[in-house]
Amino acid sequence: MSVGGESGVDARPCDYDWVLSLREQCVAHGILFRFHRTGAHFIKDGKMYRVRRCHQLSQAHKANIDYKIGKYLVPETMKFEWKVSDYHD
Repeated sequence: MSVGGESGVDARPCDYDWVLSLREQCVAHGILFRFHRTGAHFIKDGKMYRVRRCHQLSQAHKANIDYKIGKYLVPETMKFEWKVSDYHD
């Protein structure tokens, strides 16, 4: 699951408690989870923050809450692998 807030002036708020709740549900079911962007209006500990677009990705990454996501922000395991027979002439 990929989770992130919206950007822009009219973006809806992204509440960190919601993000953590989704993460807990993913962990409980063994589903990949990635928090990729805080969004422009980010709520944490009951306080609303205005996050500039250039910082939204890095702030989400600093939370360090991704689950089963590897070093280069890709899933640790592949569910699908290409075979030679998948290619067409």
